[in-house]
Amino acid sequence: DLKLLLDKYEEEKNIPSLNIIRAQILIDLKQPEEAIAKLEPVIHANSELADFAKFQKVRAFQNMGEMGPALELFKQVEKDVEVNNQYLEVLIDFAYAAPDLQDQKYYTRKLLKMDKWPEDELRYKARMYENLALIELQQDNPEEARKILDNGISEFDDDDMTRSMEGTRKLINLIGQKAPSLSAETWLNYGPLK
Repeated sequence: DLKLLLDKYEEEKNIPSLNIIRAQILIDLKQPEEAIAKLEPVIHANSELADFAKFQKVRAFQNMGEMGPALELFKQVEKDVEVNNQYLEVLIDFAYAAPDLQDQKYYTRKLLKMDKWPEDELRYKARMYENLALIELQQDNPEEARKILDNGISEFDDDDMTRSMEGTRKLINLIGQKAPSLSAETWLNYGPLK
């Protein structure tokens, strides 16, 4: 258990690398405030690990739902962050929940341009096509949304990944169409329609 491990070594030296590991565990345990408390001394010491500690603080902020401060801090260290699963998770969170729609669009596009997707995470890339299409739809660009989904569908061979995009495309195609007529002759608790 991660909590037991933290408790066992709580009295160990407060060296920056160990505090970052502690913070990562606390983030995984959904204790972001405690994680930030471990990261602050590393950040303020301006050590060689400060940027990595800031990145972990971004994760803690996201864990707390504080997307504005998370994004502001992330922009300071983004170019230096190693591309790994944590990085992908951070970008995906910004793609879905950055405070501004333009930031959501930027991070969604950034994810789609990445060529280093782990095989077990490809389903998220497919979802990014849908996310970008829905952003375009919110910006009143249904034709661009359709093109994005078509590109996504053509990229993947997997039925599970394309099925959702095809469903979203069908829904987008319904926009602006006349609603189909109802063919029910009777309604629950009501007599026949005339």
